[in-house]
Amino acid sequence: MNKEESLKDTLEDKEEYDFGVGFDPFKIEDTLGFIINRAAIIIRKRLAKMTKEAGYDITPEEFALLSRLWEEDGIQQTILIEKTLKDKTRVTRLLTRLIEKSYVTKKTDEADRRNYIIYLTEEGYAIKTDIVKIVNKIMENASNDIDQDEINVTKKILRKIFQNLNE
Repeated sequence: MNKEESLKDTLEDKEEYDFGVGFDPFKIEDTLGFIINRAAIIIRKRLAKMTKEAGYDITPEEFALLSRLWEEDGIQQTILIEKTLKDKTRVTRLLTRLIEKSYVTKKTDEADRRNYIIYLTEEGYAIKTDIVKIVNKIMENASNDIDQDEINVTKKILRKIFQNLNE
């Protein structure tokens, strides 16, 4: 049997993949990853739009770095890479842009001269309040008509998914 016949047989026998619940096992719109990704895309687009409208030249990826620095300023670039799940090259480019925008500075780590310590500037601190208000507004809109218990359960499930896949 060739690959084409095998695929045809598989598609014809899809009832065996139905799991008895009327669920098509691979409908992209029904996959958890697709749904999570779509929500993330919409949130990033909204963040980009609203920060631009507020007069801030910050991308969602730059926001990810800034938010980590707002939590813990003066951290090693390698730690920032780990915390944002971005690759080294991407973080280096983002930091270069944030330095050009005067939101962060980087200094050689005296304990390990191969690494850098990343610091917020006064401008980096100054934008926090406005940016956080924008993010809170986005999340308020995103969670409209969703009660807090559902949000808490969703967060718990998403954290478990992350842990399961990050092992």
